[in-house]
Parts: sequence; C-alpha cells; structure tokens
Amino acid sequence: MVARLILTLALTVTGVATDGRVRLSVLSWNVCAGTNAACALYRAGAQELAWNISGHAIGTPVRPDVIFLQEFCSGATHTLERTLEIRTGRAWTVGSWSLLDSAGVPYPCHPDRLGRPRGAQSIAVAVARHEADFRVHPLPSPPWYVRRAVLCATVRAIRVHACNTHLSAGTPYDDRQPGAPYRTKQIRRLLDIAAKEGHRAVFGGDLNAAP
Repeated sequence: MVARLILTLALTVTGVATDGRVRLSVLSWNVCAGTNAACALYRAGAQELAWNISGHAIGTPVRPDVIFLQEFCSGATHTLERTLEIRTGRAWTVGSWSLLDSAGVPYPCHPDRLGRPRGAQSIAVAVARHEADFRVHPLPSPPWYVRRAVLCATVRAIRVHACNTHLSAGTPYDDRQPGAPYRTKQIRRLLDIAAKEGHRAVFGGDLNAAP
C-alpha cells in the first residue's frame, strides 16, 4: 500500500487540570520511510524525516499532544525530538522500538540518499509537555517474518497510557495463513496491553486492517 493515512484524533481524558479534564489530541502516521521505494520518505535523512513529521504537528487545526509513527527509522529519534521542540515550542519526549527479523536482529532501514545508515525500521511514540515512561510488549508473530510489538508510553502527569503498534499484514511473506490468525492474536493482545489501572488508554497505529 503506497498511500499512507494520517489520522489526527481529539479526545478528552481525565487528568490533573483544575477542572478535572484534559483535552488530548493524537496523530497516527505510517511514514513509510524504511524499505518501500514507492514511498515519498523512502531514504529520507533524519532531518528530512523529522521536518516532515513536525510539519504535521504544526500544520493542522488540531495540534497533536501524542504522535504514533510506524515504519519510522530509529536513527532519527533524537533528531525528531529536537525538531518537534523547536517547531512547536513545547517539550517532547520520543521513544522508539526497532522491529526484529526472525533471527532477532533489528530490521534495518535502507540507507539515506547519501548512503548513510538510518537505524532500524521502528515504531515510535512522541509525547508533548510531559515526561513519559516507555515499555515494549512483544506480540505473537509469524516465526518466518519480523517480530512485532507494542510500544507504550505511560504519562503519569495526566494518567494516560498511550500505545502504538504495527500489526502483521495478510501478505504471502507475512501473516499468510487464511484469516490472518497472527493479526487476530495481536489485536487481542493489544487490547490487553493498552488497559492500565488508573489510566485512560489511547492506542493505535497501523493495524493493517480496514475499518
């Protein structure tokens, strides 16, 4: 799939504000930067990738407080954090997790246009204004292809548990069995992981499934 959907959602969660309510906006985007030559950000360097992502954080009527990214390149994590802070004027905390191949080795992004390494294909969560604790939760994955996981950020200041993932696709090289059984297991596990006592759950990503 070449076209990548960018979703920005606004929701209200219980927090520590004096009125007891905090408005939280969430953006989810498969940036398709890693290995797909048909995508616009394929082989984009760290600064180009960060500039494009941060542009969506300032260029829409709803300014995101949490950003979920898929097919991100881990080498751009710190650049993205700095660029978001400069362009939005807010503090950001960015965490990422690299997909692993069937042997447990990080699945590399192709080099940038100058031949420089860009790290591994990743999922990432960016959180504005508040400190966040990140945790990785493995998902059941086809043993012949990449290992999947959920990356969650616990934002204690507003009691939010924000979880991002990129699930298996029903393709011949991935979850190829009838009915995509691994993706079904992954969705069930995602729902379990997202729930956290005392916190509001926000979860999303590239689920490789139509609504």
